[in-house]
Amino acid sequence: AEIDWRSAIDSLRPHSHRLWQSFSPDQKQLFLRYGRPWWDIHRHRIAPDVAARIEHLVRDGRLEVVAGRLIDVRQADDAVEATIRRRGRDQPDPPHRFGYVFNCTGPLHDLARTRDPLLRQMLDDGLAAPDELGIGLAVDERARANGSERLWALGALTKGRYWEMIAVPDIREQAAAVAHDIATEVGR
Repeated sequence: AEIDWRSAIDSLRPHSHRLWQSFSPDQKQLFLRYGRPWWDIHRHRIAPDVAARIEHLVRDGRLEVVAGRLIDVRQADDAVEATIRRRGRDQPDPPHRFGYVFNCTGPLHDLARTRDPLLRQMLDDGLAAPDELGIGLAVDERARANGSERLWALGALTKGRYWEMIAVPDIREQAAAVAHDIATEVGR
């Protein structure tokens, strides 16, 4: 009640890695299932001018914000046809047609399904492995992938170990530590 909720959320940043690592695998799974949507909304806010524009589009009836699951997406002539099941409903809506579709959900939350050629090849060859949650690569405390002596991961690929690893300040710090680790390795 004494500080703004944004400041409260932001104040967790220096502690988020330690907090995340203190959770058991079951607690992490529960957070991903129930807490992540709330965390993402409150931790990764849009800029106020963008929020105002969205509110204006909603008021004008030019934008509808829908909570639900995307069931199917397919190309349909010069449009994209999407089938959505709204939250709280058993049956999906009839397909809607859109000019464009943007995936704003952030990094893939199931690394095993990646279509990125480099990641796919590394996973298939056993050079890298998904973390225990499947949201990134398994890395050690130095961000080395799969116990490798020559393969490091940075940023969102290390979310399973660090959770809050998608913002520039966090990645900058992680990159410096990895660079130091590589320099030490090369200097041997």
